This record gives sequence, C-alpha cells and structure tokens, in this order.
Amino acid sequence: MIGEVSCIKGYLPFSNHIFAIALVTTFAILLFNPVDIFYRDARIKFYTILFQNILSPFTNVKFKNFLLSEILSSLIIPMRDLVSLGCYIAHNPDVENGADVIEGCQNYRLINFCITIIPFYFRFMQCIRMII
Repeated sequence: MIGEVSCIKGYLPFSNHIFAIALVTTFAILLFNPVDIFYRDARIKFYTILFQNILSPFTNVKFKNFLLSEILSSLIIPMRDLVSLGCYIAHNPDVENGADVIEGCQNYRLINFCITIIPFYFRFMQCIRMII
C-alpha cells in the first residue's frame, strides 16, 4: 500500500499523510458513531466490557472481560503505532530530508510507556482478582 500511495503522490494535490488521517478518522467515527448503524449493539457491549475491565480489580471477572484484556494485551504494537502516527501528523517532520519523527514529540516516551503498561496492568489486576 505504501508503494501505491507514493506512486500516486505526484498526481494528487495533497501529501501522503492525508490518507493516514482519513483512515484513522474514519475508524474513529465508526467506533464512536451514536446512530443505530454498523452494529451499534456490539459497540455498546464493547464499551460496557471495556468499562468492566477498568473496574476489574473490584468486581468479578468473567470470560468476556478476560478475553478483551487478552486482545488488548495483544494489540499493544498497533496502539504504539497509532501514537507514532499521531506524533507524525501533529509535528509533520520533513521525512524526505532525514528528520526524525520522534524528536518532535516531547511526551512520546511517556505516552508510549502508558499505552504499553495499561493493558498489562488490567490483565494483572484480573489475575489477582481471580486468585482472591
């Protein structure tokens, strides 16, 4: 896909990062869409289970909570890539001239650490709760 985007770069009047912004915005709109289309009941159930995962140290842990925590723990690398994408979009470095994307973000390491540790924290709290 990157090759396709770079091939059409000369033909479009805007830069490549517009495609990334459009893709992330489309998925965010679909995820937080309040209208009763695109599996609204499933999204509401997802939000409910996500909220139960946050409360997992204080409530009973069911299989659906366990499964969502496992999935979130497996998705750490893509979530870290979203942080890098946000950094790239916010600071728009000159990548063609060798500028580093990470140098523009002051809080990149902190945000990356939090994104990495939060799913494992909830998973650990669920394990502690299941032992107790």
